[in-house]
Amino acid sequence: MPKWKSPGLLWKQLRPTQDTILTSNINTLVSGTAITKFSETVAFGAFTDGGGAVGTYIITAGTIPVGAFFLAALCTNITGFTGDVSAAITIGDGSTADRYLTGTPSVFTTAANGIALGIPSGVQYHVAAGTITVTVTSNATFANVSAGSVTLEFYYIT
Repeated sequence: MPKWKSPGLLWKQLRPTQDTILTSNINTLVSGTAITKFSETVAFGAFTDGGGAVGTYIITAGTIPVGAFFLAALCTNITGFTGDVSAAITIGDGSTADRYLTGTPSVFTTAANGIALGIPSGVQYHVAAGTITVTVTSNATFANVSAGSVTLEFYYIT
């Protein structure tokens, strides 16, 4: 049996082996799983004005495929939706308005570093492909919105 000069040296000798075992275990757990991300920046003018307080936009950068498990929607950059006194965002699949986030976070104020959107509020597993619909609701009428954009990121595993 070898003699060790110090306990610290012993730790340095064992650590790579422990890291290798941990990495191997993680790789085994996620074997065959791929995390997919797509993103899109949407300006206020791209939203369809519904004739009331709501403007909607269908994301064109991607969809959530059949068999995917939706992880998160992130808002990484906001140029405030101005022209009214408030603006809140929901992100859904066209049937459930808030499937991909909880709450109705404000996009009225500029936030270059984005805002928290919360966890998905709907069923995360997709038995059918999911088209993402973004809805911004202003205080009175969406026609009053005169500026704004939002960058959204979407993550899922297959």
